[in-house]
Amino acid sequence: MKREYLLFFFICLFYACSKEEDVTPSGLDQNIFASPDFSSEEEWAIRCDFFEQTGVYLIFNDSLCYRNVTTPQGTYPMCEMLNLQYEITSWAAHDIEYTLLTDIREKEEMAHVLANEVLTMLPKELYPYAFFVADDFLFGMSTGWFNEPLIATASWGCYRATIVGTNDFLEMNETERYRYKRSILRGILIKTWSLLDESVYDEFFAYCEGLYGEYHDYSESVMELGWLDVCSDFDYYEKEYDMMGYIMEIFSMTNEEFEQKYAKYPIVLQKQDALVRVLERLGVQVY
Repeated sequence: MKREYLLFFFICLFYACSKEEDVTPSGLDQNIFASPDFSSEEEWAIRCDFFEQTGVYLIFNDSLCYRNVTTPQGTYPMCEMLNLQYEITSWAAHDIEYTLLTDIREKEEMAHVLANEVLTMLPKELYPYAFFVADDFLFGMSTGWFNEPLIATASWGCYRATIVGTNDFLEMNETERYRYKRSILRGILIKTWSLLDESVYDEFFAYCEGLYGEYHDYSESVMELGWLDVCSDFDYYEKEYDMMGYIMEIFSMTNEEFEQKYAKYPIVLQKQDALVRVLERLGVQVY
């Protein structure tokens, strides 16, 4: 059995080199998301099976692997840690707190849910690179001027991995589980939507094409132009925050709840309808 896991480990390393988004830091001779260093044999089997089924890496620990670092004084082992605040060109300022999932049965069940009930609602082109599954996950979004209060959150897409909080999901009833799975989709899509060419979303962006990159005074009147105050303040219009705002709202409520909340803003409803059409054409199960 161990020989089979070792063989699959090298397969994982080879596959990682072919992924479009390679997050292996330069200087490493291994993929940090495909290391068994902090996994029991049983957990490693879960992780390997998940990758084989989905092509997505799965981790349960923010300690990823050991690697050797060479200095003038010699070579020393160093633990590579997952940093969820890391971005390509900046540092995220969101508040993130989590506890590690330790129960092997829950790890196996969450892996099954992600592979067979969540990722099946997405096309492979919008899969995340890796999942970090935690136990409790609390998140407070930074909107520029301040951070929202920490609340239990299903998931959030970071550059290096999408974190998923179990948050007693396995104890939820069928209705609660469906809402929670849609919230996990929200966390995935706020990051992976940008993996596709921007032109895919032209139908959505067309409504505010003349606003992007412009400064506007803080006022709720901009909602009449189709802008949502969800993940950014009203001062600047940027396509990234426009898309993220609609993804967060669409996957946080039913279609009826969205229409009721934004009934006073017809352009918001038109943009929501346009984005739903685009996502469904891509193969996303929105509702």
